Amino acid sequence: MRPIVIFGAGVHPDGTPTATLRHRVAAAASYGLARQSVLFIPTGGTP
Repeated sequence: MRPIVIFGAGVHPDGTPTATLRHRVAAAASYGLARQSVLFIPTGGTP
């Protein structure tokens, strides 16, 4: 299994992700879909 770490990048006051966070998640998803057996590990704190 390949770990893919997604570093946090904050959310807006209404709880929606920032553009940076959306980009990181999309990039990780794209990378993960091209491989087999991946484990996504999101990081970050409480907003």
